[in-house]
Amino acid sequence: MMSLTVVSFAAEEPLVASGLCGDNAFWSFDEKTNTLTISGEGAMADYESTETPWRKYCLSIKTAIIGNGITRIGGSAFECCENLVDVTIPDSVECIGIYAFAACYALPEVTIPGNVSQIESYAFIGCSSLKKVYIINGAEKYISTQAFDTRADTLD
Repeated sequence: MMSLTVVSFAAEEPLVASGLCGDNAFWSFDEKTNTLTISGEGAMADYESTETPWRKYCLSIKTAIIGNGITRIGGSAFECCENLVDVTIPDSVECIGIYAFAACYALPEVTIPGNVSQIESYAFIGCSSLKKVYIINGAEKYISTQAFDTRADTLD
């Protein structure tokens, strides 16, 4: 008599990686939705373009959600996330760091909330698809003259 063993396999769970990206800021990446989420409070850390903790997922990231409570988007945080098409920047953000979204080639538009008072140099440089920048009235703003490529239309 032959015995039959049945082995069932569960569907592979999507990869969710996470870690720290500031003193009180955290990141998580969901491979199923290709979403990078930043949560917590305070400033994100500044990085060199190849040193972000989510670097190995960078080309997979299509959506970035920055949670309410984050006050500063770190330098080079999303640099070279070439397939990023949607970013949510909450009202709690006051500063967008140097090269924060540089070379996000697929990003078509961005809304800068009213509490952002500073956009540092090269924050959106090389974003070749960026055609619309919505700047919400609010805090007095310092926008570096080199923050954007000149191809974007700015709407108040």
